[in-house]
Amino acid sequence: MIPKLSKNLFYFLATAFFSLSTFYVRGQNLVPNGDFEITGNLPCGWCTSTTIFMNATQDWYAPNYATPDIISLGVPSNCSNSPLNMSSINYGYQLPNSGETYAGFYTAVFGLEYHEYIEVKLIQPMVIGSKYIIKFYLSLRDNCRWSTNNIGVKFSDANISVAGNLYGIIPEINHANVISDTANWVLVKDTIQATDPWEYLVIGNFYPDSLTTISMNNPGQWVYAYYYIDDISVEQLISNEISSVMDTNQREFKFELLNQEILFYNDIQIARLFTITGQCVGLANSNSMNVSGLVQGLYIMEVEIEGMRIIRKIKI
Repeated sequence: MIPKLSKNLFYFLATAFFSLSTFYVRGQNLVPNGDFEITGNLPCGWCTSTTIFMNATQDWYAPNYATPDIISLGVPSNCSNSPLNMSSINYGYQLPNSGETYAGFYTAVFGLEYHEYIEVKLIQPMVIGSKYIIKFYLSLRDNCRWSTNNIGVKFSDANISVAGNLYGIIPEINHANVISDTANWVLVKDTIQATDPWEYLVIGNFYPDSLTTISMNNPGQWVYAYYYIDDISVEQLISNEISSVMDTNQREFKFELLNQEILFYNDIQIARLFTITGQCVGLANSNSMNVSGLVQGLYIMEVEIEGMRIIRKIKI
């Protein structure tokens, strides 16, 4: 049974509500067309030139003049870049993570040092010193022989445009684990702090094959690693400081709201989350509480730790 706020506790909150502390919000997605739903001249087939890729989607381009692809339910099902095409010339079946369209790129090709990248200019420059959460979804193409790690994200304050692979450019985020799931979309996320007014984002493998973990996925299939990507977002954590409170014995309690989870930096006994009308909507006895299903607004958090009860206000 989910508990309700006690009368005494509710009275305390009603009298002290506006003296309670910090709340946290996330900003807008800075990635234009991060779900690739704004399309242009969609080809019936794979992009055989950088121009075809740029004409097929809005805002995105290939910084190294390679040929990433646009895969869409908006093309006839017999096209090789249709997610519904299961013929031998196609490269696998995967519905979009959302909408109708997604992109695809190589991270390794047998016998070649050939990688593909996608780049976009952000809606506005990132703020120096601010934290940002970066998310996107990946899925390995069905009949790839290989799967790899080293799928990274590079931020830059200037447009990146080179001929060849982007080796020697150190990404701010690099996914060190091999992603081999062909059936599902895998969420990749991380949090960084901007050190420059970054305005451009590039995704791909920034390391040579010799420094990339290449795992066998489907023996006898196409000798490369190729990933689908969808729903790319970069969101500023507008209030990113950790909230803390001291009890009379100078024990400090810290928590943070990050990526729709409340993270506790102490060993808590139990944590409860209430609406301001007293309805309990969250319960946790571990180091985090998922709040992704809650409506945005103000909530009250009650935490029991080391024999003390702490009450805080938080904005989801």
